[in-house]
Amino acid sequence: MKAIVLRQFGGPEVLQLEEIETPEPGPNEVLIRVHNVSVNVTLDTLMRHGLHPYKPAFPHVLGVDPTGEVVALGSGVERPAVGERVAVHLHIRSPDCPPGHEADDAGDGHCQTKANRYPKVVMHPPSGR
Repeated sequence: MKAIVLRQFGGPEVLQLEEIETPEPGPNEVLIRVHNVSVNVTLDTLMRHGLHPYKPAFPHVLGVDPTGEVVALGSGVERPAVGERVAVHLHIRSPDCPPGHEADDAGDGHCQTKANRYPKVVMHPPSGR
């Protein structure tokens, strides 16, 4: 899959479009084909510059609040179903994410596909509603 990858801190020039391995959804995760993603000042711009308190390990894929379509399910997931349109909400923390580590739990939105823990995923209404 293609993703915007951060390998060092700096300006926009440090962001590189790369081909990376497509993740497999683990237990209680869904894999989303990302259609849109926000650019967030705190978790994208400041982190890219190295000014955010959380310092990611490199390489790192920035991005939060992706929306898209479910393409695969991990074990234990009944809904959403493959093919459903979904959004990932940053403030719905994964069950295993300790308080204060939300930035770590939220990353990787600027990818074509993304594995997300089910509790963070909210379903979109069908098109036309």
